[in-house]
Amino acid sequence: MAAGDFTNSVISRAQINLDELFASPNSAKTESLVGAAATARALLMNQRATTVDRLVGNKCVGVEAHYIRPHADGDATVVTPTTCATPIGPEAETLKVNYDTVVLVEATATIKDNRCDNLVSFADELAEQTQNLMTTLRRDLNKIVVIPTVAAASQANIDTFIDATWDATTNAPRIVVPTTNFTWEKFNEFRILAANNNFGDVIWMSGRLFNTDKWLAMLNRNNEGFRNESLAYADQEMYFDERDLDVTMTRKTAFAIDRNSYAFWNTVRNTPTPREIPTADGKKYVWVQADPFLMWNNNGRLSPVLYEMEMQETCYGRDAQKFTQNSYAVYGRLIGGFKFAPTGPNSEKGVLQFSDI
Repeated sequence: MAAGDFTNSVISRAQINLDELFASPNSAKTESLVGAAATARALLMNQRATTVDRLVGNKCVGVEAHYIRPHADGDATVVTPTTCATPIGPEAETLKVNYDTVVLVEATATIKDNRCDNLVSFADELAEQTQNLMTTLRRDLNKIVVIPTVAAASQANIDTFIDATWDATTNAPRIVVPTTNFTWEKFNEFRILAANNNFGDVIWMSGRLFNTDKWLAMLNRNNEGFRNESLAYADQEMYFDERDLDVTMTRKTAFAIDRNSYAFWNTVRNTPTPREIPTADGKKYVWVQADPFLMWNNNGRLSPVLYEMEMQETCYGRDAQKFTQNSYAVYGRLIGGFKFAPTGPNSEKGVLQFSDI
């Protein structure tokens, strides 16, 4: 490609190359694996929140979330009517919460054109760098945003009949459970605990805890004498983040998460079609790039997570034949939010955290 001959079509070609790249991470290209982002993938596609854009003027600055909930639990006071009037009771509580849209994660890369030592085309290098950039965005979303936010939402146990061998007080809100209890035989106790903490629709997220036990249960599911093991897990959604969860939490960790308790949203202003913006410092291109792995439940419809992309061209010199040499700064960011609902009337937050130490 001649120096300065950078057009929107090159970005489009790079987007095609990007689709081809993701067909085969191999032993020579393991970088993309660090962006598996299993916790983010599970939570984003399983959320049940409905979000409404919040506008200031014509600018979307965040989302509105609306909640209605009953009064706190407690011993009911029985009112026996003695007149024709109907007895009154406690009122439900309504909440409207405004959440700001922010840059959740961001990453950068640099590409140079017109290089004799470069054996790949500019479009191929752009596709490669975009792949690496999105890997970084996914990894950081998972490790810096999603997992810490889930951990921060962990609630203290309110089930008074918790198993006597489980410690819910010493390291509260974390519940310490004997290692031997993370099995199909004890899984119903975890399920009951979540129900008694007022979780309505639970998903389970773990690193190594439960992992081997469930793996063996799935292997044995067709063996007559072992079918009950896989059936114990069958009606519960369990996901594993073997790469990031335990490392981020610094211990083996499992979460019970009420999928009604959190909201993710993703906002973009541009489109997938690259657009050139003339600037005093050289050409700038903006477009939206869809993540090939991450999907989110967008008010009942699964949509790809979208990144806002920018690329700025800058001349940094001339080669021996006096052709200009340009560098291209590539900047990607994920704009949106990831928030948990306000604490419930009985101190519910929507997350139970378990460990074995």
